[in-house]
Amino acid sequence: MMYNVISMPDIEITTNEIMDFLKENMDFLKENMVTKEELDLKLANFATKDDLLQFATKDDLERLYEKIHVEFTEFRSDILTTADQFVKKHDTLETEQYAMRGRFERLEDRVETVEERAGLAAT
Repeated sequence: MMYNVISMPDIEITTNEIMDFLKENMDFLKENMVTKEELDLKLANFATKDDLLQFATKDDLERLYEKIHVEFTEFRSDILTTADQFVKKHDTLETEQYAMRGRFERLEDRVETVEERAGLAAT
C-alpha cells in the first residue's frame, strides 16, 4: 500500500518511509522523551520570581560591604588605640623603673656612707 509522497526540493519521502522511521525509533523516543508529570516535577524545582526576591542584589552587597568596611575600620582603630595605650603604659612603667633604680642606688650610697661614718661593718 502506497501513501502520499511528500515532495521537497531534491527530496521525496513517502508516508510509509516516515512511518517506518517512527516505528524504528519509537523505543528511543519512549526512553528519552519527558512525560508531563516529569516535566511538572522538574519545573516545580525552578526558582520563581518570589524566590528571586530572597537573593541579594548588587546594591544589597554594596551596602553590606560598606557596613563591614566601616565596622572593620572602627574595630581596627579601637585595636590600635588599645595597643598605643599599652605601649604608653609600658613606657611609663619603664621610666618609673629607671627612676626607682636611681633612687635605690642613691639610697644605698647614703646607707654605705652612714655605715662608714658610724663605724658599722657592712655585711
